[in-house]
Amino acid sequence: MNDKIEHQGVIESITDGHVRVSIMQVAACSECKARALCTSSESKEKYVDVYGHYADRYRVGDTVTVCGSMQMGRKAVRFAFMWPAVITLLACFVLRGVFELSEPLTLAAMLLIVMVYFGVAFLYKDKLNKEFQFWIEETLSPAFPRNGEGERLRVGELGLEIRLDGFPPHYEGGAQ
Repeated sequence: MNDKIEHQGVIESITDGHVRVSIMQVAACSECKARALCTSSESKEKYVDVYGHYADRYRVGDTVTVCGSMQMGRKAVRFAFMWPAVITLLACFVLRGVFELSEPLTLAAMLLIVMVYFGVAFLYKDKLNKEFQFWIEETLSPAFPRNGEGERLRVGELGLEIRLDGFPPHYEGGAQ
C-alpha cells in the first residue's frame, strides 16, 4: 500500500528555503470524451509551497513530484472538515437544547464559533505549516541526465542534439 500522496508539478519559483510548485488539479471527468457537452468538468491550477533547501538541486521550470504522507493528508482532513463539523453540531445541540435559543440566534452563534475556529487556525498558520510538510521527488527525464556530481545536465549547456526518431533516444555530441 502506498503511504504517500504524489502530485506532479512544475517549479514556479525558488527562494532561499522555499520552492513554489504549480500543480494542475484535474477533475476525474476531465478525461471523459463528452466533457465538451458537460458543464461539470474542471481543472484548476494549485500552488504547493515546499520548504527546504532545494535551490541548489532544481531550477524554475523543472518537472518534479510533490509528496506528502497519507497520515498528513488524513490529519488535514480531520483539521479542516471533521473537527469544525463536530464543533458545529455540538454547538447546535447545546445552544438549542440547553440554552433554548431561537434558530436564527443558534445559527449566528454557530457561524461565529466556526469563524473563531478558523481564525485561531490562521493565527497558528506558521505552526501548522511546520506540521504539514511536503517534500520534492524529482521526475527523471532521459533528456536531462545528471552528471557525476548529481547536477542536472542540460541539453543546451552540453551542445547535445537529441533525436527522437527511435527508442531509446539517441544522444549525439557531448558527454553521454
